[in-house]
Amino acid sequence: MEGEIADVPISNAFIPTGDGRVYVIVGPEVRDAADVGLSDRVEMRFKVADQNAVDVPDRLAERLEQNPRIKSLWERLPPGKKRGMSHHVGTAKTDKTREKRVDDVLEAVTDYNGNMRDLMDARRGRK
Repeated sequence: MEGEIADVPISNAFIPTGDGRVYVIVGPEVRDAADVGLSDRVEMRFKVADQNAVDVPDRLAERLEQNPRIKSLWERLPPGKKRGMSHHVGTAKTDKTREKRVDDVLEAVTDYNGNMRDLMDARRGRK
């Protein structure tokens, strides 16, 4: 979902509690900017974001473009799986780590139907 708390923009996901309620985790930078504390009740405006949207990091997009077969496999994956793998790549702090993660994602897409856990299990000799 996309929205704002006290006019501070946020982009996040609702987390279900299991009893029909949901909550949103808000980082300290948003709380500070909105001048709210932990457990404060706040007014929040939001809209449900496009559930099919995936923000693919540039380097991953470049590598997908270089290999039409892997790109075709990637395009068949559900949006949530693509978002998870894109997040994995996008949170890398160094170019070296980012490149390794791109390689991991491409291997997962090619050999494990986009399942990173199966890739890691196979590397650990669990499968």
